[in-house]
Amino acid sequence: MTEITLQLKATPTDIGFDILAISEGEAKGHGITFASAVLQEGMHLYSNKPVFIDHAGFDAPSVRNLAGTISSPGWSVAEKGITAKLRPSGPAADVLLSIRDAAKSDPAIMEAVGFSTVLHVKLDTKGNVTKIVRVKSVDVVIDPARGGRFLSAHLGHKGVDMSEETTILESAALS
Repeated sequence: MTEITLQLKATPTDIGFDILAISEGEAKGHGITFASAVLQEGMHLYSNKPVFIDHAGFDAPSVRNLAGTISSPGWSVAEKGITAKLRPSGPAADVLLSIRDAAKSDPAIMEAVGFSTVLHVKLDTKGNVTKIVRVKSVDVVIDPARGGRFLSAHLGHKGVDMSEETTILESAALS
């Protein structure tokens, strides 16, 4: 019997980070408003959703732009919004991590980059969202529309607070 020794190179990876995906308030540029009660009711729709780099536009999202997944949605009373875990994975995971790292060290990027939810909603006649019908994805974009930020990084340090390195991770409503 021949004995073979394989040498494997292990590269540590992020297992994810916490985000504030959306909070109550008006979605800038869309003229619609999200109330806390509506967000809480639709919170479960954020579970197991993909994260893409940029919105797809009129085309379907490309698998080349898949950067991660959203899981474990929860409610933050303090933030008045939906929190979630974002796990980098897919062909564009390195782009997501690069954006996150750049935002942590560059306030201009921190200010410009965030998350925008692609979703379907029901509205009343005044532009208030009455129901979140479907969440399709949460995309990394420039100048997102509705409230949020990175909350912590899971790099072997549970609950690392990143609030001083805050980005605008907002969610746009698309009906």
